Amino acid sequence: MFVPVRSHGIFGLQIDDAKRFLVKLVGTLPAFTKNDIVRYFRGVYVSKVKDAISTYIVEHKVGILEINMYLDELSDYLRERIAPTMADYGISLTNFYVNDISVPEDDPAVVSLKQTLAKRAEMNIIGYNYVQERSFDTLEGAATNPGSGSSDLMGAGLGLGMGFGMGGGFGSAFADMARNLSPLGQELRCPSCGTAMAQGQKFCGQCGRPASTPPAKPAASARFCTQCGEPMPEGTHFCGRCGMQASDSPDMFAPEEKGTEDDH
Repeated sequence: MFVPVRSHGIFGLQIDDAKRFLVKLVGTLPAFTKNDIVRYFRGVYVSKVKDAISTYIVEHKVGILEINMYLDELSDYLRERIAPTMADYGISLTNFYVNDISVPEDDPAVVSLKQTLAKRAEMNIIGYNYVQERSFDTLEGAATNPGSGSSDLMGAGLGLGMGFGMGGGFGSAFADMARNLSPLGQELRCPSCGTAMAQGQKFCGQCGRPASTPPAKPAASARFCTQCGEPMPEGTHFCGRCGMQASDSPDMFAPEEKGTEDDH
């Protein structure tokens, strides 16, 4: 983008070598005035300064709308660039100051540049980039026109937007859900030989083994409650679920037998 730039400033001159100055500048002119000198060196200034300002902006990576923050550094930079040219005329620069660098506010290129910078600042604050903005616009257009073919891609687009546009927060949450849930239509395989099995198939057509591992059979010595069927660990006398006394435990609540005395 080409942006017009204009600068304003002042500079002071001092003649160090009068002979060189007269030969180089005056030449065959019978006379010259201060205005002639100013007019001549203004042309030298314009041709040198335009190139020097452009070089400074590129080398220091300074935006054209921020250049006024660097006027002191820019003045010293321009003075060093112009001083050798002035020395050819026997002149030295006593001072050189750039007072202002501006761009015409009504120029179309300047207006476009300011709009672009404002948009970039907005994106930096919100936290998304140009590609994500285009994705949001596409999703919005598909939502407002459900009959279009782009609406078929809403699911995929929404997932992309959620995963990347929101900083990864929602994306990681949905990824965790996807890992915990089995997708519909997932292929089943025999746990013994690995042969693919259809949904609802209980036995493998290749090896004849069950589709799922049968529960382990209880040991022959296992104990169960006769009331509710709850397993009872070895050494317990009552069911932990219903409180029923085990059938193989002694009767803890049986009354003690009292001996009878013989009547004499």
